[in-house]
Amino acid sequence: MSTTPVRAVELSAKFAYAHSLFRKPTPEQHAWLLSGECQSIWSELAAESEDCSSPLAVPAACEDFAERYIATFDVGTPAPPVPLIESHYNKREPIPRILHENILFYRQFGLQLRDSALENADHLRHQLEFTRHLLAYHARLQESDTTAVSRQVTHALRDFVTRHLLSWLPEAAVGAAGAPLPMAERALRLTTSLTRQVIAHTACNEEALRSVLTRAPLRETSSSL
Repeated sequence: MSTTPVRAVELSAKFAYAHSLFRKPTPEQHAWLLSGECQSIWSELAAESEDCSSPLAVPAACEDFAERYIATFDVGTPAPPVPLIESHYNKREPIPRILHENILFYRQFGLQLRDSALENADHLRHQLEFTRHLLAYHARLQESDTTAVSRQVTHALRDFVTRHLLSWLPEAAVGAAGAPLPMAERALRLTTSLTRQVIAHTACNEEALRSVLTRAPLRETSSSL
């Protein structure tokens, strides 16, 4: 059996974890960030990353965590120190085009945003959830050996993370240095590292698909011409 499905499943789980790092600052979220489960996964993933080897560093007090989270990601003049939206960093394209392209990607692969979320379709949480979803779908396709569809999903993964994650995450990570919430920079660096793993994964999978197609025997076909 190919190891590619396992790889995709593992990446999907990593993106689910990255998504969880940026959830809203509720007491439940604070408790989870301090939990042994969260800290253990962080240590494991950070050890794999060249860009992020530091502890997660979550404020001990829930109120302090919430205030720092809001002061880092949500509030500021003229903008928060580290907005978690692609259109803040991408000045090359109009905001409506960025939002529309994100929404089209989501819909193409079965994800639908609530109406209230359409105005921030380019938010990091949505983008990470979509990437997780696409990786899980990709793993299922690999297991069922649907080569043509798998190639389509491989291309979509590479295009999405290149255009809509790697286009701004590194800049956001740099901008998070010295932010009120210390874990912001570390979480963004880890997420950037995971995104680069997706690029490497799609490159390996594309090579595997080419190998399969090269080895596949030609079939005789009839023609009505």
